Amino acid sequence: MIAKIYILDTPYHVDRPFDYTAVSGVLRGSIVRVPFGRADKLRLGVVTELLSPEEASPVKLKMVHSLVHPELWLNEEMLSLALFMKEYTLCTFGEAVRAILPPGAFAESLNVSLKKRLSLNVSREVACTLLLSGKGSLRSEGQRSVLRFLLDITDADYDVVRSLPGVDSSHIRALCEKGIITVDSTEHIRNPYKHYARERDTSEIALSEAQSRAYDTITGLYEEKEA
Repeated sequence: MIAKIYILDTPYHVDRPFDYTAVSGVLRGSIVRVPFGRADKLRLGVVTELLSPEEASPVKLKMVHSLVHPELWLNEEMLSLALFMKEYTLCTFGEAVRAILPPGAFAESLNVSLKKRLSLNVSREVACTLLLSGKGSLRSEGQRSVLRFLLDITDADYDVVRSLPGVDSSHIRALCEKGIITVDSTEHIRNPYKHYARERDTSEIALSEAQSRAYDTITGLYEEKEA
């Protein structure tokens, strides 16, 4: 299969689709990495069309390197909008795509954060024995502080434990290596608008005099049409 691909971030005079040999999983609208130029430097591009091998030129083509993210692609509406913007606003295809997609869409990792939690990996009886038997295998007070903190609640957020007085990451790592505690990570989608949503203004909207006149005119015309 042959893919016609617009290279993002190219100047206007070379802003056209280039032919590449497609790899598995490439679809119309896919965002891909492709070798471009004499140095074959990897560049980002968008697949705008897929052709059968018979429809392509006979020259040997470079191959698509990889998909950026299989779940990140332009649907038909977005793709059509980007092509329309290129044609009618004289922007490049890449500029149109970046105006459509949110900031960070082309980052190497998705907008995901890892939340780590610590939990006891031994029984409370064993944990109490370790604390009561003197320093023993717990060579630092930091390790003992972590164990005391987890003794009653059994698990806690990594950052909370890390912020305890006298505790640093080496104490947590040492307890993990001894099998006394475990660290589990879960993915959380970051919400860049969470702060704004929490402080959203829910007060009644007050229209200016000009806005009120426009609103009354629009609603009047609408009611006439409904009648």
